Amino acid sequence: MNETTIQQKLNSLTTFTEINPETVKRLGEVLLGLDDWGLLRINPLTFAQQHEFKPMELIDLFIHGAKIGLFDFQWNTLCPGCGGVEYRYDSINEVESKGFHCTFCRWQQAADLDDRLEVTFTINPTVRKLTLNPFENTENYSRYFFSNNFQYGPGQSSFLFAAMQHIYAIQPDETLEISFNNTAELEHSLMSLMLHKLVSVKNLDETTTEPQLIDIDILPHGFSTQKVSARLGPVTLRVRNLRLSVTDIVLLGENVTTYKSINDNPPKILPMFTGKMLLNNQTFRDLFRLQTLRDDLTLNMKSLTLLFTDLKGSTDLYDATGDAFAYNLIQEHFKILSKAVRLHSGAIIKTMGDAIMAAFSTPQEGVQAAIAMMEGMNFFNERLKNEGHELGLKVGLHEGSALVVNASDRLDYFGQTVNIAARVQGLAKADEIWITAPIYEANQITDSLNTAGYQLEQHSVMLKGVSQAATVYRLYR
Repeated sequence: MNETTIQQKLNSLTTFTEINPETVKRLGEVLLGLDDWGLLRINPLTFAQQHEFKPMELIDLFIHGAKIGLFDFQWNTLCPGCGGVEYRYDSINEVESKGFHCTFCRWQQAADLDDRLEVTFTINPTVRKLTLNPFENTENYSRYFFSNNFQYGPGQSSFLFAAMQHIYAIQPDETLEISFNNTAELEHSLMSLMLHKLVSVKNLDETTTEPQLIDIDILPHGFSTQKVSARLGPVTLRVRNLRLSVTDIVLLGENVTTYKSINDNPPKILPMFTGKMLLNNQTFRDLFRLQTLRDDLTLNMKSLTLLFTDLKGSTDLYDATGDAFAYNLIQEHFKILSKAVRLHSGAIIKTMGDAIMAAFSTPQEGVQAAIAMMEGMNFFNERLKNEGHELGLKVGLHEGSALVVNASDRLDYFGQTVNIAARVQGLAKADEIWITAPIYEANQITDSLNTAGYQLEQHSVMLKGVSQAATVYRLYR
């Protein structure tokens, strides 16, 4: 660890007014005590639990750290079957919307931001250059190419290790001979997770005691073949690396019955910081708003909670008080909304006149933010009433799938979920929150509403652009 550089980075963090210097100091102490593996792909949620940080405070600290060069973002596509880190990206611009193929499980996966794309933080090379050898043994290989956010059962764990019979690092221009006994009980294959490629060994219905030699070349973009055939008996794969860099080679011997059992019982996924959570983080939106996005950026999100607001009385306020005074009050109202959004792990996607569109990763966060907005506006109105004015907030929420798109170099959301959330907000009157059935049916929503003293009134309405009647709920006190 370059202690001079890390101290400079930590000092830079303390210059942000929203950052607690004591938290920065504690972070530095923990980082200095970590080995290279601990600094490779840090999950801030696990990190917070292990080292007793407040999760949201730590996430903001890591994002600030990425801004000043203490950490680097890593966007990792994860296979839900084996937990494999199939692709690693340095930027959201590199993430492919068409999905990915897991080399180990041989499944085609969707690249959803919700649970297929984790965001981790790796120490910047200027602070510490990591010297890891993933080819040293099976444990290192697994730690490097598989996410530590996946908890495998006893059978799953033993299968992963047992399937990887031999792991090699083959140098440029090197030829490697890999020998094994081909049996009917196992399906053998040659895998490279670096290249995302696999060569299957098809078993012929014949047995021999004579050695079988099969040539396979490693080309710049993969193996020279996808399938070879061999009789039952001794087999030697002669592998030549024609690439200009070292390449991983893994001999797999998979028991078909066990493999099916593993796929039918996927591993438990620990809480992790996802692409969705990062895009719905206000700190990320603020610090990285000037990033250049590729024109055709389109990513999938299975579940997104959107909140729209509108303000009643703003036009009358401008007429009664003049532009300057009314403008300042509207800006104060924006600060109230922004505080509520940030406090409940959301982000303001855009403002439209005196209205906002905000996004949250869960319905619970969106509803709690809406309640906080109403509370803030109530206090604000107490002051305004003394001056003869009043503003009424109207809020609508909906949850559903959405697309992440590039809107003039700004990350925006597109789809029917956006349209419905805006239409539901249009149903609200001053001091009302309206929500759709997916929001109402989410866990813990009714608890939050009861605690805040809200009553519910169910309605069936036709929304513009929606072919069927929608069930919505009016929340009021």
